[in-house]
Amino acid sequence: MDPAATGRPVPLPKHHPAGRCRFPVPASATPEHWLKLTALCEQYTVIFARGAATIISGIKTRPTDPLIPSFATVLRRRREALDLSQEALARRAGISTVFVGRVESTRNQPTINSMQKLATGLDARLSDLIREAEALAKR
Repeated sequence: MDPAATGRPVPLPKHHPAGRCRFPVPASATPEHWLKLTALCEQYTVIFARGAATIISGIKTRPTDPLIPSFATVLRRRREALDLSQEALARRAGISTVFVGRVESTRNQPTINSMQKLATGLDARLSDLIREAEALAKR
């Protein structure tokens, strides 16, 4: 039976990385529609893959909020003022050492919940840390 008649995904060539097209195929599809659809599947799979890679790499390299780098600086300064290592702060905050390092280097954007845990680990109020970060960002 012709796969177009079943409405199942269109098979792509074996060498194609996506393996199968996810566009629905109408039962009335002609061989010409079939070829066009297969070509579109290949084209859009490549475009989407490239687009996703660009978006992901952008997320990993750029903080979206200007307050994030300032918060990271405040976090590091407060931690060092208390003579705490990243590991010690992580233990006190109940989070991973890797996460503390990633926040301080702006590779991770902390949630309010994790910011609260970090503030608790520093024996500080989150509002004070944010106020300090805002003042630093304005300089």
